[in-house]
Amino acid sequence: MLTQRELVPEGSATAKARDYSLKRWVALTRYLEDGAVPIDKNQVEDLIRTWALGRSNWLFAGSLRSGKRAAAFMSLIQSARMNGHDPYAYLKDVSRESGAIHARLAVSAAVAFINFVSETHRYREASESQR
Repeated sequence: MLTQRELVPEGSATAKARDYSLKRWVALTRYLEDGAVPIDKNQVEDLIRTWALGRSNWLFAGSLRSGKRAAAFMSLIQSARMNGHDPYAYLKDVSRESGAIHARLAVSAAVAFINFVSETHRYREASESQR
């Protein structure tokens, strides 16, 4: 790669691309050293796509405090999904175990949010299957 880089004119788009790759060579080849490391990050991108799509909808939560609450719910919901749990049942169980009145009320408020996220996810899956 270094010898090929020397053949490319300085300042060209190809030179910039090669310089970019050379600066990140260790990270770009990490998957060769450990078979458990994926070659791409598609799985992670698929997991966060729903949240990224909805980010503009949730940007204005009303206040900083509301935004922090929404972020906490998003984290709980996604953690439940990543661990193979039903988010609604998980939040319901968490509220029952904690005994907090606010948590019980929050579960009912989160149901609408979960339904919205689930519908977004189903829509995305349907549109991808039609491709």
